[in-house]
This record gives sequence, C-alpha cells and structure tokens, in this order.
Amino acid sequence: MDEELKIKVCRMYYLSDIKKSEIANSLGISRFRVSRLIDQAWQEGIVQIKILEPISTSADLEEQLEKRFNLYHAIVVQPSDQSNQTIIRAIGRAAADRLLDLLKDGDVLGITWGETVNEVVKAFPSKINVKLDVVQITGGLNQMALDINAIDLVRRVAERCDAESHVLYAPPLSETKMRARRSWRM
Repeated sequence: MDEELKIKVCRMYYLSDIKKSEIANSLGISRFRVSRLIDQAWQEGIVQIKILEPISTSADLEEQLEKRFNLYHAIVVQPSDQSNQTIIRAIGRAAADRLLDLLKDGDVLGITWGETVNEVVKAFPSKINVKLDVVQITGGLNQMALDINAIDLVRRVAERCDAESHVLYAPPLSETKMRARRSWRM
C-alpha cells in the first residue's frame, strides 16, 4: 500500500504539477507525509530526473570538413561541459539522431563495441519503427564491461527495432595468423 501511495503521490506532484498541500488534502494525509513519500521515492530511484541539453553544433566547421574531406555529412558537437563522459554522451546523442534520420526499412545496421557506441544505443528511443537487420561487425568475446560488449549492444538495438540480431562469436583480435584449410568429408 505504501509503495502504491508513494507512486501516486509522485505522479500527482511531478506529472500533474499538483502542490504538496493539495495532494495531502486530496488523499487525506499530512503534507509532511507527502514530502516524506516524495523524498523516499527520490532516494529509492523511483523518481529520476533526466536533463537533455540541446546539442550545440558548429555549422561552419561542419561545412568546412565536408568540403575539405569530401564528406556526405559531418557533425561537430560542442558540449557545454568538456569532461570526457559529457563529450562521449554528446557524440552518442548526435550520432543516434543522425542514424534515426538515415535508417529505413530493409537496412542492415552494423554494430561494433565501445563507450561511444554504447552512448549511441542509449540515446536511441525505446522503440524504433524501422524494420532492420542488426549485425555485429567486430568480434568481441571476453569483453569485460557488459554495457559496451558488442553482443549486448547488438541485442539492445535489435530489441528496440523488434529486429533479428546476428552476432559474431569471435575475438576482436587473434594472436596467431589463421590459415584457411579445406577439409573434405563424405
């Protein structure tokens, strides 16, 4: 009961923008209990606030890069905070936005691994309404961090597209040279 009340109070407060005193009157509880429930929800992670800063780009620099390197499209992000994580997140969001503009039914989307690719996947909406095949394009067994693992990234994108995923069960690098050999069986 307390969980349901906590969620109801948070919905009223955050989503319906109802004052704490009005919530208290409406539910027949004290204003202090409303405040406590909101604080508990925050501490328990039931309430989360996500701030999406607009992505600042540099159109002049993008145009110069496109001309100089004969690029179809360049994106230059300028995050307000210059920390490594903020830069990677801004690149991921910009790349996700661009990919969503480009993808169409029947496309094959190749996924590799890494922090930036993980940020691209995190920036995708929960449902992508494009019929794709999602393919892992580099090996990646034995990767330590699960959220940047190529197999996991392919699976997460495929789930969002309701698509089939194709994974590559192979290491990204091999220490020895592999020789192709034929074997004939009857």
